[in-house]
Amino acid sequence: MTNAAPVAANPLCEDLRPADRANANRFAISTLVAAIAYVLGALLLRKGLLGTGAPAMAFALLCMLPALGVVRAYRRFLREADEMVRQIHLQGLGYGLAAGVIFSMGWRLLELAGAPRLDASDGAVVTMLAWSLGQVLARRKYS
Repeated sequence: MTNAAPVAANPLCEDLRPADRANANRFAISTLVAAIAYVLGALLLRKGLLGTGAPAMAFALLCMLPALGVVRAYRRFLREADEMVRQIHLQGLGYGLAAGVIFSMGWRLLELAGAPRLDASDGAVVTMLAWSLGQVLARRKYS
């Protein structure tokens, strides 16, 4: 399928229908915006530029608002995607959810047993990596 529109998402999305490609690009761009907001928010909060208490908490919540756009863009992508693309992404989500829950709960037990404490966001990283790996595996299954 030829389509001159660039793929912001990743090379695995090159063969998507134009509507799916546009939705994947919306998701990728909204994810980038949310990541930038998170990083900038974390930097400002770590430097203590906003102090502590209610103003800092309100700012932290404000920094998370772009994440709602990510959820909205991904829901739209899934809702409008063709059946095979939707199946691939849902299988990827399944891998991500399973790995994230197992990692988060399992590591908590390991911490109680003496393992080093991890940051709360480490479980999210494991979830996202497993979600991506799950999509790659599901795509290979259907290719």
